[in-house]
Amino acid sequence: MEVTELEGLTISWDARPLAPDSVYGEDYMRIYRNVAGLLKIVQKAFDEPKGDLAIGFSGGKDSFTCALALEPFLREWDVNPKLVTVDVRVRGVEVWRPYRKELDRMAKALGYEFELVRAEEDVAEPSEELNKPPCKICSAIRRRILAERHDVVVYGHTAEDAIETLLMSVNRRRDAGTFPPADLLEEDDALLLRPLYVVSELRTARVYHEVTSRLGLPKVEPECPYAKRYRNSDSPRRTASELVERLREIARVRDELAVENLARGLARMALADVLCGRGRLEMPSS
Repeated sequence: MEVTELEGLTISWDARPLAPDSVYGEDYMRIYRNVAGLLKIVQKAFDEPKGDLAIGFSGGKDSFTCALALEPFLREWDVNPKLVTVDVRVRGVEVWRPYRKELDRMAKALGYEFELVRAEEDVAEPSEELNKPPCKICSAIRRRILAERHDVVVYGHTAEDAIETLLMSVNRRRDAGTFPPADLLEEDDALLLRPLYVVSELRTARVYHEVTSRLGLPKVEPECPYAKRYRNSDSPRRTASELVERLREIARVRDELAVENLARGLARMALADVLCGRGRLEMPSS
């Protein structure tokens, strides 16, 4: 997959294709506009997505809203989309398999084909061997499986995820940073997209609850054996989340606008960093 040069980093965020009818209210339309603006910038840096496309699907608010918001754009791309849940095992427990029927029902309501893929590895084993957080190991396993099987991989990471990752990185020995809104996974020749990068999880939560309630869909809330431990501990993720909450409190704009505005700046910088790393964008030296 060829990467093209980014034509400047000041592209208007107002660019938007013809929007669908506003059937899901103000939050959905704001999400649609934010995603349209982000994809305009991404498609200046990468080829238009094509081939087999997988939306990593957990049945939660972010992946559900990502699938809902991305659907109008998929009509314009030459892709074969589906929702894919990678069922990881944690200490022998298959986290998502018990919810297969609910996930399939959600996918059909959203108009997608659904696939549940079983991961052979158990997250606990490499986590303990490598002394790395289980969440990081789980993410790496799921990403590898999706990238090996598809040309385009879509994640539902939100503005809060990008900002919290940046805040957690300040203790690294190398430069602080966060993940980009798009990247090329060269080992698998797969394009990775994060369309909700400039969308607050406050919006995804409201849209998720509104749409699932309207359609009578079940809530899917699998319980990872590690979830309670990390939710109740003073983990770096929890500290970063608290800092984002503090940002919302002191901002002079609505809560979701504060994080979305910050994420827009991060999106430009992270994408420029991706292209610099590929030697396609030269940054001036001081």
